[in-house]
Amino acid sequence: MSSQGFLSRFFKGKDPLASSVAEERLTAVAALTNEQAATEQKRLAELAANDPDALVRRAAIDHLEDEAALSTLLDDPAVAGAAAQRLGSKDSRVDHPAVRQARMQAASSPDAALRIAGEAKQAKELAELYLCCPDALRPTLMAVLRKSGEAGLSALEKRSRSRDKASNRHARAELERLRSVVKSVGDIRTRAEELAAVLNKAEDGDLTPRIIHLKKELQGCCQSIQSKAPALAEYGAAAPDLSAWLAAAQYDETPGAAPAPKAKATNASFQTLGQAFKELAKQMAAGVAFDAVKERREALTAEWLTLADQAQPDDAQHRLFESVSHQYRELAEAVERCRGLAMPSEDGPPEITEWPREPEALRALWARQRAAGQQRKALEREQARLRWPDWAKPPQPLRQATARIADLRRFEDAARAHQEQLTEQLEATVHEIGTAIEAGRLQGAVSALGLARRLGKSLPDRLAAPHRKAISQRAAQVDELRDWQTFATAPKRERLVQAMNALAEHPEPPREQAARIKALRSEWGALGNPSSSRERSLHGQFNRAAERAFEPCRAYYAEQAELRSRNLAGRERICAQLETYLANVDWSSADMKAAEQIMRTAREEWRSLHPVDRKKSKAIEARFERSQERIHAEVKKAWEGNLASKREIVAAAEALVAGDADMAAKVAEVKRLQQRWRAVGVTPRSADQKLWRQFRGHCDRVFSTRDAHRQQAEQQVDEAVATAEDVCRTLHEALEASASQPPDPALVHRLRAELHDLELPERHRRPALRRFEDLARDYSEVLRIAKHKAELAHIEQLEAWDLEISQAEAEGRPVEAPAPEFQGRGQDSSDSEQTLRELTVAAEIQAGIESPPEDAELRLQVQVKTLNESINRGTGHKAPPELAAEWCRSGSKTPASDPLRKRFFAALRVLSEAA
Repeated sequence: MSSQGFLSRFFKGKDPLASSVAEERLTAVAALTNEQAATEQKRLAELAANDPDALVRRAAIDHLEDEAALSTLLDDPAVAGAAAQRLGSKDSRVDHPAVRQARMQAASSPDAALRIAGEAKQAKELAELYLCCPDALRPTLMAVLRKSGEAGLSALEKRSRSRDKASNRHARAELERLRSVVKSVGDIRTRAEELAAVLNKAEDGDLTPRIIHLKKELQGCCQSIQSKAPALAEYGAAAPDLSAWLAAAQYDETPGAAPAPKAKATNASFQTLGQAFKELAKQMAAGVAFDAVKERREALTAEWLTLADQAQPDDAQHRLFESVSHQYRELAEAVERCRGLAMPSEDGPPEITEWPREPEALRALWARQRAAGQQRKALEREQARLRWPDWAKPPQPLRQATARIADLRRFEDAARAHQEQLTEQLEATVHEIGTAIEAGRLQGAVSALGLARRLGKSLPDRLAAPHRKAISQRAAQVDELRDWQTFATAPKRERLVQAMNALAEHPEPPREQAARIKALRSEWGALGNPSSSRERSLHGQFNRAAERAFEPCRAYYAEQAELRSRNLAGRERICAQLETYLANVDWSSADMKAAEQIMRTAREEWRSLHPVDRKKSKAIEARFERSQERIHAEVKKAWEGNLASKREIVAAAEALVAGDADMAAKVAEVKRLQQRWRAVGVTPRSADQKLWRQFRGHCDRVFSTRDAHRQQAEQQVDEAVATAEDVCRTLHEALEASASQPPDPALVHRLRAELHDLELPERHRRPALRRFEDLARDYSEVLRIAKHKAELAHIEQLEAWDLEISQAEAEGRPVEAPAPEFQGRGQDSSDSEQTLRELTVAAEIQAGIESPPEDAELRLQVQVKTLNESINRGTGHKAPPELAAEWCRSGSKTPASDPLRKRFFAALRVLSEAA
């Protein structure tokens, strides 16, 4: 789309040059054709002179043809560069340095370059012309600069720094050559003046060897100056007048006119003076007061000349004298040049810790940069004028000036580097505008355009001017993109206004409310700046609704501010408490565990007092950390001692594990070490845990060994307990089986012996014995019952056998004794009757059965007999089996014995039951 087509569509009949919007005026000026510009010269001149926007003014200058109008703009800093470029492109003869620079850029011949250079008023302008002229014309301008002398070459050297390395090297080389020539001529001139002064004091006709030597030396000085005259002329300087010196150097060299030369001195006088001159040279180099040096040098020189009239010094002594004299002259000239030297009154360069972002502040810095450059150049010119000898210590003002030059140069270099950085950022931002426009991102393009304009205003005119046209073109494209996107953003803005009104009428909790407001504002900002009256109206509605919606948040944030204030006061209290504790504590007897707890508790409470105002809390936080560090330093000392104690305990435990002491002693020692461990004071957690793991490992090994032994012992106990249980179970099973099979009388004794042989702890032995004895009692009862039953059965069997045998005896049949009780059975029945009766009565007495009345007397007799036997023999009642055996052994029995048999065995059954 052409510029004219865009203007006719966008402005729709309005006068764009009179628009109140700077972007519209700039777009309109940039879109003018040459024909349109020719008809609008008056309006363009008015815009160039008075428009409030600098970009519009520069764009108008690009179309101006009137040199007078352009000349009036050369003194306006905002557009001077653009006006000079415009005049230079027209080869104007306006007398202004910027115009001559623009003309020099367009010069095409040496004559044109010389003509423009001839119009330059100052050396610094001539240097700028050299830097901006085409390369082919530089040799021509360099010849002009040489003619300007040191002033022009110094200006070129300073202005070419960081701009043109080749020109800077060339300027430095020319300066070195010029200064070398000037210094050489100056040294020769000074020596010539000294020689002429000495020769003028000599008497006429005095042609001593010393005078002839001085005249020849003066002639050599004149010849040297004549040889350097062309070089001086090349740099615009003239050689000094030699006529007076040549006249003083004339002498008649006819044979015999001069007396014989004196012999060279061999005494120590010149050597002594030589040492004095060497000491004088050291004083001059060390910066001793010049008046003292001057007085000393004059005295030494007078003494030398007096001695030289009497004797001739050797070559080395003469060279020493000349060298020190030359140094003195060089120092004297420098001191004379430095008289009245003082540090400049201007302030030094500013200290830049962070570059400002505001264009006004940056422009102020660029002004400071220019002032710094001027100050530095003035100091360098003064420094170059003084030409202080390198071998001598400079005076204090000169050292200060050298330091100031270095500071100024650093500031200038930093400013130039920042300007280059801003220029690169401006170029990248202009490119970013185009990228955003192509992608349809209006807000990004607008933001980048604003940044580009700010950067353009932040740069010096000479750096910003090449980018103004590109910025103007991008601005026009942004306006066109904004025009198209306005149609799409209006509904979105209305929706956001409705959402903000709804949020104001139905607020959420303060945090969520603030986050929601921020999100809506972000969405609004993403739509870009309002570009129509309708959008601006919606913008106002949106802001008012946002203010109403934010009201609940204000109270919340006020509460948060109060909370931060309380927390800050709480932190101050903690600091005061810590400081009071530190002021009163005696660390030699302090409870370090309590100190550590105070330190940790203070830290925890400090963290709980959050949030706080960060700016206000910085000093309090530093105060808190100082107190914490003091406590920590003391606690750390205690930690180190306690850690050493715990390391000793760990080493003792390790040695204990490796030792061969018995297990009980090891366990007791480990427990003692554990008590020592618990008695040790506070230690840092990480180191303590590491030592604890080591100590615990050693203790665990001791206890593990003990547990293994204990487990083995317990296993043996378990086995013994199991055996005891087996013994009891065997007896229990025998007890249960006694109902179906006869009991074993030896079983209890055998099992008891087995149980007593077991090595059981007392806690197991007692229960096992109790259970066994309970079972043994039950089994003994079973044995007793079984014995009783067997005894009853045996008695009944004996009764049956006795009846059977008695019947066989009555019938006269032979019968074998069925049991041992019948062995030796008597055959006399007369005695047997009485015996059987006594046995029967005895059985009844033991059984507690009354005897028949007829046996009452016998019963008494038996009782007396039994009592006597018991007293005399210690025998008591007989058991039923024993009575039964006596019955069976008694003689044969008749049927008349049957009643006694019945009474006897009945009494035995009763007696057996009673047992």
